[in-house]
Amino acid sequence: MHRPPDTTTRRRVLTAAALATAPANAAGAARTPLMYDRVRALLDRGGTLAVNAGGAQLRGCTAKTFSLVAQRSTRSRRPTVVSDCAFAVPPDIVLIHSTVTTPAHFVRCEPTGLDGDALHGTGPVRLTDCRLAAAVHSAPMAVSASELRVHGGSLEGLGLRLTAEKDQRPRITGGMALSGTPAGGAFLSRAASDASVAWDLSGITATTTGGTAHARVDHGANHWSATGCRFTGGTLHLAPGALRSTLHSACVEDGTRRTAFPEPGSTAQTAGNLQL
Repeated sequence: MHRPPDTTTRRRVLTAAALATAPANAAGAARTPLMYDRVRALLDRGGTLAVNAGGAQLRGCTAKTFSLVAQRSTRSRRPTVVSDCAFAVPPDIVLIHSTVTTPAHFVRCEPTGLDGDALHGTGPVRLTDCRLAAAVHSAPMAVSASELRVHGGSLEGLGLRLTAEKDQRPRITGGMALSGTPAGGAFLSRAASDASVAWDLSGITATTTGGTAHARVDHGANHWSATGCRFTGGTLHLAPGALRSTLHSACVEDGTRRTAFPEPGSTAQTAGNLQL
């Protein structure tokens, strides 16, 4: 027998369906609601929120998980923005599907229980003041975004592994805090390929123990930049043969072992760090 949704479920559906009515493009078109041809909110009994990535604006939602499942067109000039939302994510979920090529921006969101989940969309992804927390002994999160920008927030027990299927540009700034001992042995790493990855770290703090790497860069062609960062414990593994250029300066390395690191030279500037 079909059971009608309770008040909480109805409220969640309405919240997702009756979201912001901002202009559909930057030229200031008339304000029209984002109807189901642009935003598709499906809430099953497990609490899954599936959204069409076409400029949707979601705020204040709570669900078991969230997924940008498709992209019907590229007509919208604004990114899909998800803010102040919390998701208890099951393992091995694709949070952004490979069909999504438009920008996606997460603001003050808390996806927790992450374990082998993936951001397979190839468009730019931004995380602003988000808390990403892994499950115990979790697998890294696979990231395929051409451009990943992380500002502030925290990464707790979770590794980010770039798929390096094409050139990628991860930028992590704004005092983001990385902590714990992620499975896979590194907070930041990449897959083996010939793709170029331009790493840009600024003002982050990373704390771990033992042989866990703050970053493990040992494949492909990489451009590494880390300035004003603080690394505590763990290791830094920056294989010289995988680096096309290196700027590592004004960083504090407190009890951090360099298991691989480039020598100073014309393409490697590594002076001005404090090693404790």
